[in-house]
Amino acid sequence: RNGSRIIFSTGGPSSAHFVGLLVKKCLPNSALYVELQDPFIGTEMELNPASRKVLLYLERVLVRGATKVVFVTETAAQRARARYSEESLKKKIVSIYPGSWNFEVQRPEKCFDPVNRFTFMHVGSLYTTRNLELFFKALGSLVESGFDLAKRVQIVNQGDLGVDNQLLYLGREDFQLWPVRGRREALVKAASADFLLLVQHADSRSEETIPYKTYDYLNLGVPIFGLTNNPELDSLISKSGGFAGSSTELDKTIAALRMALLSVNTSGPKNSAKVSIDINQQFVKIFE
Repeated sequence: RNGSRIIFSTGGPSSAHFVGLLVKKCLPNSALYVELQDPFIGTEMELNPASRKVLLYLERVLVRGATKVVFVTETAAQRARARYSEESLKKKIVSIYPGSWNFEVQRPEKCFDPVNRFTFMHVGSLYTTRNLELFFKALGSLVESGFDLAKRVQIVNQGDLGVDNQLLYLGREDFQLWPVRGRREALVKAASADFLLLVQHADSRSEETIPYKTYDYLNLGVPIFGLTNNPELDSLISKSGGFAGSSTELDKTIAALRMALLSVNTSGPKNSAKVSIDINQQFVKIFE
């Protein structure tokens, strides 16, 4: 009725994309652009042969019917392309980082005091394998080795604590639990941290996903400390001047934490390097 000929579907639930496909069939000469926030077929999905066959068929239907299929990581896009032999289908599959809305939250001015505590803040929920236990072990190892800067770390989780062993967290003198807040208010609080913790699951789903809060963190300009399981995400963190630990490797996390603490102790709180992932520009790329 309104003469629209461009259809855009986005979301984790795949139903949105198949509604978009249905609308495309009802509108002659229309174009369908699909943004898959989660892989249609993820590595952590427990599928029997029959279920996998059905999902492969449905994904093919979607890719064939769409003008472009956008994944939010290159790893997920590569794995999707590998499922097709036809070059015409491979070319439709791309990756575009989404970015997030910039609320223009400014970091507060801090007077550097060499005896201050270093605040590592996580914004959001902790649960199952997305937790801080490896970070605690890395911190404990540095303390035991005589690395005194590790004794000045303060850990804050601003959000839900859904782990089974809550007492391990709440019993620590260096851990604080702050309540859930609205997005902008949470970002204002986060801007005062020395480092922002980015925590991924310890399993293979992390290889194909980048937490959306990454882009909020980048907009704040606060250095990121990652507990990650994704080389693509590690590259983003490093380019922004952050530090990439691991959600699975203790030695890597210990080394990254040591470097992070040394960096802030010598120069005081610092801003991260500018990584340009503008949400407006990224959205336009979808339709190019």
